[in-house]
Amino acid sequence: MAAAAVILALAAGSQDLSGAETDQFLAWGVELADSSTELNQYVNRRFEEELARLGRRRRQGPCEAIPGRLYRHVFKSLLNAPVRDYMRTAAEIDRFPGSEVGFWEFRDETIFRKVTWPFFLPMARTVRIGEVYLGVDKVSHFFGFGRRYHTRYQRARHRGLTPEEAQRKVILWGLRAERFFVGGVTDGIISHADLEANYQGLRMALDMCQGEDPYLERTASGWRLRRPIDLRDYVNPAFDESYNTNHYHPYRWHLVKPILVAEVCPRLASPAVQRRLASYRQLDRGSFSRQVIDEYYGRRQDPWPRRHSLAAACASRSPETGDRVAGPDLTSDRFGG
Repeated sequence: MAAAAVILALAAGSQDLSGAETDQFLAWGVELADSSTELNQYVNRRFEEELARLGRRRRQGPCEAIPGRLYRHVFKSLLNAPVRDYMRTAAEIDRFPGSEVGFWEFRDETIFRKVTWPFFLPMARTVRIGEVYLGVDKVSHFFGFGRRYHTRYQRARHRGLTPEEAQRKVILWGLRAERFFVGGVTDGIISHADLEANYQGLRMALDMCQGEDPYLERTASGWRLRRPIDLRDYVNPAFDESYNTNHYHPYRWHLVKPILVAEVCPRLASPAVQRRLASYRQLDRGSFSRQVIDEYYGRRQDPWPRRHSLAAACASRSPETGDRVAGPDLTSDRFGG
């Protein structure tokens, strides 16, 4: 009982950081309206509110202190997450499945329908930002973990690390958190899409104060946005868990793999799915985070990510017929692992 209590405590703690799992395989063949305009307007409006509030303070601090304050204004914790709640409930956001589908009905259609005690997985619905389909939970990761990445990055820089060294250190910290706390230990799911969302949140925080065209500038009345933020500059195909696939602890893989083989792999060859994946491959420019994570697993010679990829699942044999169920176009390294 003591061990179960510890696991439950870890699971509860992890929900404060990530909050949900998602299943973009379920959204294959579904065409959602692009919600980027609505989300951008919401985020820019909330940021401007916080900047106006900060402008009334006598001391506002350096630019590097501002992104964390803006991020906290839209996502403070699981219990106080305005941007996540907006994405979940706003009528102007197109979500799949829709609000008419109840939680249990939704969960029972996903690849996570088989429960592993004592883990209870809240499910995040799918939205579309630009050309990318992603779970609402990725918005939480972008701002919640993006802020944590930025804080740790600043600490590393103050200790004398170069920008690349500081980013590498933060990315590996995020990977350890995902493997041993946020995902791996608490629910057996290591989400590489979560890690990409974390990193892109860091990128936007850095872009607020750095580069030739930073978002923030200081005026006589305080900090302000020089130009609107467009989240499509940061959301990329690796936010989609049907493209940038998870890997799992063995007990979770034992439950997920049969569903992938029986239900997901046969749909892979459909024209709509192939069009989406082909579009992703054209849009995908990679990221420094994925490079660092790939190097990490390469040094460890750890086969989990590829062994648990969709390519690996779809190379399996159907338990009913013994036939291979792989569809076409499983050659991309990113799609495969």
